[in-house]
Amino acid sequence: MNDMKQIFTALAVAAFFLAPLDNSFAKKKGTGASSDAGGHIKTALELVDQRQFEPAIAEFTKALEASPDNAYAIYQNRGAMYLAVGKYAEAADDYSKALEQKSDDPRSYLGRGQANLYLGKWDDAIADLSKAIELKPEDVEAYGFRGFAYAKQNDWSKALEDYDKYLAAKPTDQVALERRAEANRNQQKLPEAISDYTKAIEQDTSKKWTLYKGRAYTYHLMKDYAKAAADYQKAYEMNPKDSDAQRRAAAEQALLAPPPTPTSVATPEPTPEPKSVFTPLNLGIAGGILLLLIIIIVVVMKKKGRPDYLGS
Repeated sequence: MNDMKQIFTALAVAAFFLAPLDNSFAKKKGTGASSDAGGHIKTALELVDQRQFEPAIAEFTKALEASPDNAYAIYQNRGAMYLAVGKYAEAADDYSKALEQKSDDPRSYLGRGQANLYLGKWDDAIADLSKAIELKPEDVEAYGFRGFAYAKQNDWSKALEDYDKYLAAKPTDQVALERRAEANRNQQKLPEAISDYTKAIEQDTSKKWTLYKGRAYTYHLMKDYAKAAADYQKAYEMNPKDSDAQRRAAAEQALLAPPPTPTSVATPEPTPEPKSVFTPLNLGIAGGILLLLIIIIVVVMKKKGRPDYLGS
């Protein structure tokens, strides 16, 4: 969300050039309401140049009190200041008041769309930004913000379409490149995501350590663990407080290590089975002995049955 805050603040200041104020306020002299409003507007614009946004809000408020009619541009510009200082509900309210006075001004829809983004009102933001695009299709800022709203709804396909349109006009916008990289990754367009991360890194290598981390995760999904480890390590070097990056770098290195070679274990000799006594030879010998004993017994028995047998 810090990236979005930087964008919003920049656009809030730029809104003063997009929402021109009626010069007649400043040109009229005298003590009338228009003259008073013109003086407050002039002071407010000077404060904006000095980036003193809260005092500028006070001067715009005085201008509205002096001349509340036909003051939609003042509401727009005060709404932009509310965005710059983080008062998003007040910003949305001022842009709504501007739309009450001029309902076809795309600047008011763009501003309220930004406020709704910060308020987490994704559907309302998409509706406002879509209306801004309808009224002024060439305003690529609306595409960039709407793409972010679609991304928050996990509608990555529509987010990617809007980021493409925005980056076609501003191809070196680092934040938009990072956002599109995320959308590409969620659409399984991994090489395209790598390309976007790399382009974003090329814009400013000193501040965006998260870009290295995002690219590292994409390399991990591609199973390019060596590049993933290098990028996680780079992210950690840029932000030593990010222990998660350090842990992930170590994990990627572990994935690179070859599996341990299993220790060779000699196969033991099989234990010989005990020899059986019931071999064919032994059985034959035993059979022969048994047969001989039977014959001897038979012969002895026959002799005992003879009359002349004189045995004891």
